[in-house]
Amino acid sequence: ICYATQNRQTAVKQMGADADLVIVVGSKNSSNSVRLVEVAKGAGARDAHLVDEAAEIDAAWFDGVETVGVTSGASVPEVLVDGVLAFLAERG
Repeated sequence: ICYATQNRQTAVKQMGADADLVIVVGSKNSSNSVRLVEVAKGAGARDAHLVDEAAEIDAAWFDGVETVGVTSGASVPEVLVDGVLAFLAERG
């Protein structure tokens, strides 16, 4: 595992312990991104989802959610992460 991947997994372990929901921005074809979802759930996040972009986020995911964590796969363009963050900011 490269350092970027290992560092993300370590961060998601910490995030998952504190977040009700973790959103991972990345491709479903990326083993790195898929693994981040697994790590988040294993660390205690109530739910975690993998999305390519903000348009894939389902409002139902937020029912009863107080804390949301966001991360991304190692090679995800920053503009896609920014789109997810903007989506979340618009919804409070």
